[in-house]
Amino acid sequence: MKSTLKTLHKLSVDEDYPAKNRLMSPDLKAAEIKISFDGGFCLSTSVDLLNDLSKGDLSLGCPITVPGCDIGVGMLAYVYQTMELSLWLSPEALVRLVARRLSSEEYF
Repeated sequence: MKSTLKTLHKLSVDEDYPAKNRLMSPDLKAAEIKISFDGGFCLSTSVDLLNDLSKGDLSLGCPITVPGCDIGVGMLAYVYQTMELSLWLSPEALVRLVARRLSSEEYF
């Protein structure tokens, strides 16, 4: 069996089994989250996003029109990126992810 151990900066690249939702984002720090929307993006940490959500201060620009979402349903999505993961999330799914309230099906 071939070893799957990779360094963190190469985690997003698996030549044998490339995941569709993993894009290389070496410009992000380990704790940073980038949320892209129509016309811009915001950088934050999960703790800050959760605090903003609990205070009702999580205000992002309009979502981007896409053919579909990785999590959630609909044609509008935000791009949620970490150093090793990129997901298209519906606005409702983004809030559930930040609030840690995804269903078990969505989580897996």
